[in-house]
Amino acid sequence: MADDVKVFTHIGGQTSGGDVSLLTTDSTTKAVVKDVVFKGKTTHYPTQMSLKLNGNTIGETHTSKADTELNVGLSGSLIVDHNSELEINVPTPTREDNISKLNAIVFSNGVNWKTVDSNTNALTTQDTYSYTDVESSLTASNRMYDQNYSYSAFAVKRNGVVEYFRFYSNQLYRHTDAGPSPGSVISVPEASYSMCTDGTNIYEKSSNTSTTIRVYNVSDFAQQTSITTDVSYEGQGGNRGSFMLTRGGYIYTKRDAGSTTIYKTEISTGTTTTITVTSVGGYSGGAVITRGSDGVFYLVEKGTSGWYKINLATESVTSYTDNGNMSESTEYGNAAFEIAGGYVGVLDAANIVVIDVVNGTYARTSQSRYNLGYSPVSASCGDYTSVAALSISGNIEERPVDLNYSVYASGVEIT
Repeated sequence: MADDVKVFTHIGGQTSGGDVSLLTTDSTTKAVVKDVVFKGKTTHYPTQMSLKLNGNTIGETHTSKADTELNVGLSGSLIVDHNSELEINVPTPTREDNISKLNAIVFSNGVNWKTVDSNTNALTTQDTYSYTDVESSLTASNRMYDQNYSYSAFAVKRNGVVEYFRFYSNQLYRHTDAGPSPGSVISVPEASYSMCTDGTNIYEKSSNTSTTIRVYNVSDFAQQTSITTDVSYEGQGGNRGSFMLTRGGYIYTKRDAGSTTIYKTEISTGTTTTITVTSVGGYSGGAVITRGSDGVFYLVEKGTSGWYKINLATESVTSYTDNGNMSESTEYGNAAFEIAGGYVGVLDAANIVVIDVVNGTYARTSQSRYNLGYSPVSASCGDYTSVAALSISGNIEERPVDLNYSVYASGVEIT
C-alpha cells in the first residue's frame, strides 16, 4: 500500500447551478482529503452552498447576498472510501427582485399610501385580472405618511427586504414598511429630477445637458465610476418632465412630455442612440417598462394627449392619440407602475388608468385617487407624485447570474 500526496482537482469554470465534482474513487482507491478551496464571485447568488459525499450533505457555508466572494472550505480531514464521489453543490441562482405581485408605495406632496399584498394575489405575472382587482389593491391599502415630495421613485430588495426610494431636491431617501429612514442616502451635486435602478446599481442624470450619468451601488450607496456618454443630452426635466428607466444593460431617458426624442445609452460603453416617439401632450403621467403576454418588453409612456409603446427589441413605436379623457396633474413625478406583466397603471388627476399594453386598450377605475378608502382624504396626491414599485417583469429579465469559480482539492490517495 502506498500513500501519495495528490492534487485531486485544480480547475476553473462557470456554473448556473448543480454539482461540481472534486474527487472520485474506485474499488481500488481511497483518499484522505485535507484541503478544499472553492471560490466564486457574482452579484445574484444564493446564500448557501454545501459539500456532499455520495450525495449526502456533510457541511454548509453561508455568505451575504452582496457582491462578495463565496468561499467553501474543509475543516479538518475527510476520509473518502472506495467507490465514492466528493462534490460541491451550487444551488440554482435566485434573484433579489423575484416577485409576482404588485408591491408599491406612492409618494407625493399629498397623501401617501402602500399596496397590501393580500389584495394583489391575483395580479401575478402574465395573469389576467379585472380592473376592480387593481382598484381594491389600492383602496384597501394602508395609509402611510403625508407630504413626501417625489421627482422619481423606485423599489428594490436589499438583503431580502423590500425598500422604497424617492428622489427629491437632489436627495435620495429610503423608506421601508415601517416608515422613512432618517436623512438621505445619496446626495447629487447638481439639479436633477431622475433616478432609476437595475437592482445592482442606481443611475442618475442631471437635467442639464451633459455627457455624465452618475452611478451608485445599491448595496452601500457608494458612488462608482460615472458613465460617459458619446452624446451630450439632458436628463428628465422638472415641470412636465418625463422619465429615466433602465433594462437589459441600457438606460432610456426622455426630457419632458412634449419631447419626441428618447436617448438610449448602453451602460457598459456609454454609446448613445435615439428613438423617435410622438409627444404625449402637455404633461406626462409617467412611464414604465413591462413584459407583455407576447414575451416582448415594452416601454410605455402616457400623458394628456394619449400614450405610446416601444417594442424594445425592434424599437418600433405604436402611438395611441385618444387619451380617453385622461387628465394628468403629475407635473414633476412618474406616476406609472407595473401592475402585472403587460399591464400598466398610471395615476391621473381623477382615476387609476389601467393599460393592456399588448392589445392597446385601457380603462379607468371607478375610484378617484382623491378618495382611496380614507375618510377624509385631503385634496389630491399632488403634482410631485411618483410610484416606487418592484419590477414584476424583472422576474424574467436577462441578468448575469452564472457563477465564475475556481476549485482546488488535495490530500493523500491510498491505493
